[in-house]
Amino acid sequence: AIGVALVAGVWFGVFGEFQLSERVRVQGVPVPLVVFVLEGQNWTDFVKPLSIGYVCMAANALFPVGLFCLIWMPLFKRLHKTN
Repeated sequence: AIGVALVAGVWFGVFGEFQLSERVRVQGVPVPLVVFVLEGQNWTDFVKPLSIGYVCMAANALFPVGLFCLIWMPLFKRLHKTN
């Protein structure tokens, strides 16, 4: 399950591109790695510096894993107490 969460984090957090409005797109969630803004007929991209971008990629990839652990840890503790 943690492997699936990591794959989902890499897929949506690093490679996922989402249209926020007609003029704005982002790549990566929950922390956008690149923001695209439609200026006239051209898309302008705003990219984070490389050192910050790698940290944001790691955070995006590990976010679902952390979320999975936060959700399942109380359930595992409850099951362990009842047994």
